[in-house]
Amino acid sequence: MSEIYFITGNNIPEDQSSKFTSGFDAWVSFEGQQMVEQAATNNSLNDEWYYIYNEWAGRDAMAYSEISTKAEDDAGLFDIDDVDYIVEIDDIDLG
Repeated sequence: MSEIYFITGNNIPEDQSSKFTSGFDAWVSFEGQQMVEQAATNNSLNDEWYYIYNEWAGRDAMAYSEISTKAEDDAGLFDIDDVDYIVEIDDIDLG
């Protein structure tokens, strides 16, 4: 017996991307994701799709927050006040 996608009920091909929903312990095909997103856009989510949409939105927000925090931390790695000596271009003898 092959696995099937949640929402569409189609068989899961090995070469197609999909997104996991831990709330239903199931994979959702790209087509199913589009169906959920379209229903969210139209404000017509049923209870299951509402749960899935919010799960994914929360996961995306958390990933964005982690990326933003990492970028802010990385941006602060170089602090000019921590530099003991700065070489001026005029100080370099080119020959």
